[in-house]
Amino acid sequence: MLLQKTVGIVMLNWNGLAMTKSCVTSLRRQTYKDFQIIVIDNGSIDDSIAWLERQPDILLIKNSHNLGFARALNQGISKALSLHASYVAAINNDAMLDRDWLKHLVAYMETHKNTGFAQGATLQDGNKHLYDSSGIYLERGFIPNQRAFGQDNPRLDIPAVGPNAAVALYRATMLKQVQQRNGDFFEGRFFAYVEDVDFDLRCTLRGFEFAFVPAAQTYHEGSATGNRIAKRKMFWGARNLVWLVYKNASRGVFRQTWRLIIRSHLANLQFLWREQRPHFLPYLCGLVVGIVCIPRFYGDRSENLKRQKLTDDAFLSLLVPSNPPLHNPFRRQRSLVK
Repeated sequence: MLLQKTVGIVMLNWNGLAMTKSCVTSLRRQTYKDFQIIVIDNGSIDDSIAWLERQPDILLIKNSHNLGFARALNQGISKALSLHASYVAAINNDAMLDRDWLKHLVAYMETHKNTGFAQGATLQDGNKHLYDSSGIYLERGFIPNQRAFGQDNPRLDIPAVGPNAAVALYRATMLKQVQQRNGDFFEGRFFAYVEDVDFDLRCTLRGFEFAFVPAAQTYHEGSATGNRIAKRKMFWGARNLVWLVYKNASRGVFRQTWRLIIRSHLANLQFLWREQRPHFLPYLCGLVVGIVCIPRFYGDRSENLKRQKLTDDAFLSLLVPSNPPLHNPFRRQRSLVK
């Protein structure tokens, strides 16, 4: 039986042993020591399992195949909560953590009891003076972006709905309160991509506060796994964006944003057709599948809308104005969004 730890640190691994070793090393160097590392291996076929099983400070969960990011992350969260952790950290294995990263985050959460989740300054591994993320923001077309990406300041003038799950800390009490009816914390049916946006939005709409803690620094490579599955990533991302809107947007919010939602996706399709044509069809198929499969989320939508504490106006104030360029040659499509 493991001793109770204040923080359960959840990390996923899928054939990424070299990155996992580096990330674990940065965890072992943390000045804050009251944590338990939990690694979920998603069916790796490299030497990951053999190495992880030899590490006495790692609690390993082995999956026989790739369950996706969301479902595997849920496994780790459930394990951390079963060990009575007060906080759960989600960390991508391509992240390198400053020695005081966890100390700063826990100290902030301990003195700000209304904060449900937090993120530090996530910087680019290759350009350590530039941000990778200071949180996730949503455009009015419900397209998510990393706040401050590629910039040298955190852009706190832009409202963020929550942290990037690549490197984030969550309060255990919040996790329990936003757990879905099917037992998921992060939406397992998303498989991968946009699941942290859906989770963040659910938490924010229920009144939990997000905090940016600049002293907690990390360096993130970004898309180290996603680049290996680019077309599937495009499909999942487009599909999950459809479900994101349906699960969380009330009729009032949707009435004020639907034109820009359509315009945003048409702009994305136009860009892919011109610049990344192999990704055009996966994105389009993702949108179609997302729309067709909307009914499976009817119960979750009803639950989410019932428990939302923010008004429609407050929700809309969280969305950043966007005006995606669109020079679509099909006049009929363009007329839809005028």
